[in-house]
Amino acid sequence: MNTLILGAFRGDEGKGKIVDYYTKYSNKLVVRFNGSCNAGHTLVRKGKELVLHQIPSAIISGIPCLIAHGCLVNLNKLLKEIEEVEQWSKEGLIDLKGKSVRELLKVAYGCHLIQDKHIQLDIEREETGKGNGSTRQGISPAYGDKYLRSGIRIYDSEEAKKALDGMLVDDTTYLNSIELSGVMFEGAQGVMLDIDSAYYPNVSSSSVGVGGVLAGTGINYEKLLDDDICEIVGIVKAYMTSVGVGYFPTEIKEDNTEYDLEHMRKVSKEYGATTGRPRKIGFLDLPMLQYSIHISGIGSVVLTRLDTVREMFNGKDIPICTKYLLNGEVVPYSKISLYDLEKYTPVYEKLPCWKSESRTDENFMNFINFVNRRLFHMISDLSIGQGKDDIMSIDEEEYF
Repeated sequence: MNTLILGAFRGDEGKGKIVDYYTKYSNKLVVRFNGSCNAGHTLVRKGKELVLHQIPSAIISGIPCLIAHGCLVNLNKLLKEIEEVEQWSKEGLIDLKGKSVRELLKVAYGCHLIQDKHIQLDIEREETGKGNGSTRQGISPAYGDKYLRSGIRIYDSEEAKKALDGMLVDDTTYLNSIELSGVMFEGAQGVMLDIDSAYYPNVSSSSVGVGGVLAGTGINYEKLLDDDICEIVGIVKAYMTSVGVGYFPTEIKEDNTEYDLEHMRKVSKEYGATTGRPRKIGFLDLPMLQYSIHISGIGSVVLTRLDTVREMFNGKDIPICTKYLLNGEVVPYSKISLYDLEKYTPVYEKLPCWKSESRTDENFMNFINFVNRRLFHMISDLSIGQGKDDIMSIDEEEYF
């Protein structure tokens, strides 16, 4: 069985940790198929935060990884990231199982390179006020050049080929020549940020879902569906966040007097892993998540940052958006259109906060059950802390 890890909203759901955790099930190869250094996957080892931007996060468990041709590469930053991971290994924070990063990591010849001009163009566009809140990493201009046929691939650059010597592969040939069972595909960003999402133009510049896997790797569809199975795992944060522009239905506004947004952002450390920008914070949005599951084929859900929610709400009741109204009528999840998002009115229910993330805390289990029933009984695991093993697996029989 192969596995695809997707963010179910707009990214920042904690995918890096879950990829790290899921390597015990899929540990043959982990493939990054989209995005670039605009994505930041934060991992924690021995109290230290490790942020990976281009290298798949499974590398820290000594798992072979591939950056496929659907990704962009900032060569200098990739080389620096390789050095940082090697340093983490030397310090004993991670175990590369006796191998170096360069032995574990493969990079596709077909990756387009982010050039200095792309970064400058990105910065200039944002500073004019006409941007979409980009990370200023040159992503949009570099993908633009790719589709204008004026980009430079690693294959076209002698400097890049020399710097990455011994790591480069034709990823399409490579992936279609190996047995794929046990391979994990690690997505960047989240479902709503797909370049073809109706949320456009406030999106990323690459394909995020299954379509991104096929386009970004050139993998044979039949091989992806090993024995007709490719499990799609949706990562859902127990509250919502967003960076950049675009309508955010459940956003907690700065002038909200009932909830202390400054406290919530402080305890949740909701700042972009790449940019450091403060993220917008909102209440859990179940209709949007139902929509995401509906369109992306998510088959199981990991609910993350439950310990953070407890700290954020600090004993206050927790509002959850349970439905959208349009002209006074409920909008079924199957009829939600992102084109009409600003016309919808969120409707909330409040649940009591809990004191501990444990099966013996009634409020905690009530919250989990409430969410699980509305997410089609798909929740399989709960993230209740920063560490790799701070995961609570939930059996179907536990729900009531």
